[in-house]
Amino acid sequence: MKLYRLESVGAIVNEAGIAYPMNVDGTPDLANGTDLCDIEADEWWRALSSEDWATAMDIQNNRIQSPSEGGNDAIS
Repeated sequence: MKLYRLESVGAIVNEAGIAYPMNVDGTPDLANGTDLCDIEADEWWRALSSEDWATAMDIQNNRIQSPSEGGNDAIS
């Protein structure tokens, strides 16, 4: 599974849209994942850099597209 660092909020998100806190050593804290859809804290979303926000939105958009619509590979 592919992982994406959101340095601005100290999180790592997988391609399924689960955000994990980032440990001090840069690894994800896999015991404490939260679906991006369930993050209601406005301050978390506001703290995202523009690049991290775009990454989070790309992950969300790719999750909700139907298979017939395909997806874009904006995240590398």
